[in-house]
Amino acid sequence: MPHILVRFMAIKDSAMIKKSRIIAMIWVVITLVAAVCVGVIGLAFLGNHAITRMPVRQRSFSWTLSRAVPSFIAGVLLSAILAAAMSTADSQLLVAASAVSNDFYKALFRRNASNKELMWVSRAAVMIIAVVAYLLALD
Repeated sequence: MPHILVRFMAIKDSAMIKKSRIIAMIWVVITLVAAVCVGVIGLAFLGNHAITRMPVRQRSFSWTLSRAVPSFIAGVLLSAILAAAMSTADSQLLVAASAVSNDFYKALFRRNASNKELMWVSRAAVMIIAVVAYLLALD
């Protein structure tokens, strides 16, 4: 995940790398175990429908939540998924813009570009990538 790697590269003190690595690994284990639990619980609620029908399998989390917890809690949990997706999307967008400005523009076109110039190139890249992503999403 490039956005996670960028966060590790941004660490200012090398002593924090060990602590950050431990936190990252604990978080990955928690999220992967939770994902498996959601799948198992969804399978228990949906039965054979989850195995045979793809659209049902994709909706198993929301379907299970609607039957297992009160609607307010289900709404909070579903909004948490949306927040996580948005956080990942904006991180990926920033990493892509940074790659365009530093790896392409600075390396290939203007080796002595100022930080201000790179910031404007990065902003333009964010806009262009966002528009391209929107157009791809229309399909």
